[in-house]
Amino acid sequence: MSHLLEVKNLSVYYGTVKAIDNSSLFVNEGEIVAILGANGAGKSTLLKAVCGLVPIAQGEVFFRSQDIKGLTPDALVKKRISLVPEGRHIFQSMTVLENLVIASENLLIGAKNLVVGAFTIGGNAATQEAANKVFELFPVLRERKNQKAGTLSTGEQQMLSIGRALMLKPDLLLLDEPSLCLSPNYVEMVFKKLG
Repeated sequence: MSHLLEVKNLSVYYGTVKAIDNSSLFVNEGEIVAILGANGAGKSTLLKAVCGLVPIAQGEVFFRSQDIKGLTPDALVKKRISLVPEGRHIFQSMTVLENLVIASENLLIGAKNLVVGAFTIGGNAATQEAANKVFELFPVLRERKNQKAGTLSTGEQQMLSIGRALMLKPDLLLLDEPSLCLSPNYVEMVFKKLG
């Protein structure tokens, strides 16, 4: 049986320090998998290695049975793998809508409709459809679409970070510490939406 994602015997170093030692996992289509461990156990490093953000010392990574080890992050986005990083990393001075549009696959390829400082999604059907799906998932983002992202609550910023990753229409969504610093209400809501 072919897995959506398969990581085999992965090892990663930061200098001479081994961050991950011979780790393996697989994810099947439609499956939700959690990686548990203490701070410093290598959970974030594992996700970064899969996404091409840190070099892999040894091991293999397959997505849909294709070897993706060593591919650049932008090549992995084109394969429809998306990461929601720990700490959100949203563009604080941009609006909610600008954050979503700038993440759009169509924008990265070169949408014709971009006006710096006044992003629109009207003429780009794929981007508009993706943004509307994010707004359906997180209605508060629609209400705040013209608000600067840095003024959102922590929970709303996390929704925006997830929404930005969803703009790429991923087949594999990797979330690093999705509940970090969120209130119990937001944690419950985010996990219900993702389930």
